[in-house]
Amino acid sequence: MRNLIAILLIITAHSNANGQVNHLTLENLYTDFVKSIKTDNDEELRSFCTRVVMDKETLNFMRQQNMCYKGVPCKLDQQGETMEYVVDMYYKKLLRVKNRLTNENLLKNLELGKNIDYRFDTELIPAVKNKKTNETKIISYGEVVRFQKILKASDSLSKNDATFKGKNLNDYMELINVTIRGTDQGIALKSGKVEIHYSIGEVASVYGKKWSVVTIPKDSYSTNR
Repeated sequence: MRNLIAILLIITAHSNANGQVNHLTLENLYTDFVKSIKTDNDEELRSFCTRVVMDKETLNFMRQQNMCYKGVPCKLDQQGETMEYVVDMYYKKLLRVKNRLTNENLLKNLELGKNIDYRFDTELIPAVKNKKTNETKIISYGEVVRFQKILKASDSLSKNDATFKGKNLNDYMELINVTIRGTDQGIALKSGKVEIHYSIGEVASVYGKKWSVVTIPKDSYSTNR
């Protein structure tokens, strides 16, 4: 995985308005994928693509933070593209996979294969948490030292100067680490006796919540017959 910090800005723990599925585990996401790609109605597959892309709230947050990850949203904005364009790219890739599975008589009996031992990349990202509101703001590694000094100075003042009693910043904020886990390993699938390996793209999770696809899936797969 490259630049896991940027992945945080792509992932959101909110349910997408276009779908009610929360991908709280990789199995949730992959089960939803299999269910969606097997449906007769291709619009169900498009809905799946909508569920796993970043939403408007995340995009706006990235713009406010002047952040860009693999061209999103900076290059999309420069080119005047929308998230509907990204969904369409996802959809076209997965539709090719669906058509190939159909042509090879593998779609009808498609299911998740045996769980594989995923290798996760894990990174700790510094952040400041507001204890009163539980809001969290990502900060740079360079800002950590500055916040440590501020909190230490505030603690010292509140203990040594009565006029600062009850005004200790440590009562209102704390430095924490946001844990991001990601993997770009493929999905183990099977159809009858045929084993199928497919890469849906990089997937990642923040705060142990929703898993999301953060790169464009491939439009091909490999089989072991």
